[in-house]
Amino acid sequence: MVYILNNQINVLKTIISGVELVYNTILYTFGPGGKNVLIKRPNKIIIADDGVSVVNNIVTNDANLNIGVELCKSISNSINNLCGDGTTTSILLFYYFLRNSFELINNGVDSNVLITELKDYLKKMLTLIEQEKVDITVDSLEEILLSTTNNIEIIENVKKAYQLVDTSGYILLKRSNSIDFIKHYKGYNIYINNTFETKELNDIKVIIVNDVISSHFIMSNLNDDRYLIICLGINSSILNYYKDSNITIVSIKESTFDKETIFQDLETLLNISYSNKTINISKNIDILIENDVLILKDLTSQKLIDKLAKQMDQTLSLSKLSKLKERYAKITKGYVVIYVSGTTEEELENKVLIYEDAVKAGYNALKFGVCCGGGYIYYLLSKKVDGTYFYVIKESLRSLIMTLIRNSVSTAENIYQKLSLDTWVDLRTLEVMNISKISIKDSIYTIKEILKTVINNVCLLLNTKMIIFNENINKQTIDDLL
Repeated sequence: MVYILNNQINVLKTIISGVELVYNTILYTFGPGGKNVLIKRPNKIIIADDGVSVVNNIVTNDANLNIGVELCKSISNSINNLCGDGTTTSILLFYYFLRNSFELINNGVDSNVLITELKDYLKKMLTLIEQEKVDITVDSLEEILLSTTNNIEIIENVKKAYQLVDTSGYILLKRSNSIDFIKHYKGYNIYINNTFETKELNDIKVIIVNDVISSHFIMSNLNDDRYLIICLGINSSILNYYKDSNITIVSIKESTFDKETIFQDLETLLNISYSNKTINISKNIDILIENDVLILKDLTSQKLIDKLAKQMDQTLSLSKLSKLKERYAKITKGYVVIYVSGTTEEELENKVLIYEDAVKAGYNALKFGVCCGGGYIYYLLSKKVDGTYFYVIKESLRSLIMTLIRNSVSTAENIYQKLSLDTWVDLRTLEVMNISKISIKDSIYTIKEILKTVINNVCLLLNTKMIIFNENINKQTIDDLL
């Protein structure tokens, strides 16, 4: 059955009703005074304070409301994937911009004129934000991480990770059964088959075999020197035969990228050339075997580094980019594993989400710079941008700021009236202060992505004249439209 709604006012009303449902649900999680939300699933309870987790758990069987709900999910997930922060802000702004734009259209303003005005505002605001940009160092990274969490342990661990690898490294999260801790690795990790030993292998000759070892032939002509043989696989009986000898054999285990890729990288890094899968011995390198992990340390090859950097600049695939970053990290700054613990499964899952947000926010801040945070940048924009329909921008940004203050104090209006371009409210003490004393910083990248995503999607909806209700329309369809 197909149902078509083709009146623009009713179309916008329908969309806004679903967005308002999401808005009312996440409203009180916003800002430093925000509260947690308990989410009850059939066999699980989640306690969350981040917008994307709350939004993704909103389910409604009302076809009208569901349109706005799914739009909010797409926007918040997009912001979360890009920035790791600002998901609640994006939904609040999305609602305010839609509501205020609808009010003008309902009063006779041409939607096309409003769309043009909003897009012009967006360009101006992006330029103004860039003018407020300041660089941030790893040592002051807590200023930006405070916008994602108040957990000092998480802030310190993420900060320490970036001190070790900066933005050229790679940070991984793994679950731990004990306490939160971090470990730094550099070089390629290759797993030893069926062995669990700890020993150092310095001054050892390395043989690299681009094949699976299935016979003793390869080792038949070796002398009494210490050898490390790296291969793509090995018969277990052969492995056990040489276990207590001067020959240590390891095979490349499947990882996020294939064995052949790892092998080719090792060939370049160890300066080994081979033809027809014959054996070649490399120079001595620094090698450590720790438990079941073999670590080739201090491996550098400018040729390989330049090649990977070029590939990262050219790739458009997010999954491929992630793999390239991991390979690049192994041979440059290395990578850090943050082991995350929790007393309950719910606490663990929540901490992992917070860590993910903090890692993304930290990267974007170090890479693209920051500006004064805590909501001040939105206040600045509301005062500096003007135009024919300034009302939409002004009221939307003002509503965001009022919500931020109102979540901490009931006299939000009085505090708002005291603000100026040189002052801001400290949302922890609720005192008006000079902007130079703002300790929280927001990522320039995050602010820009929020405004671009929100305003561009609002403009798309303002130009929508019809909704077709069809049982075959699903979330993926809506995501594709966005």
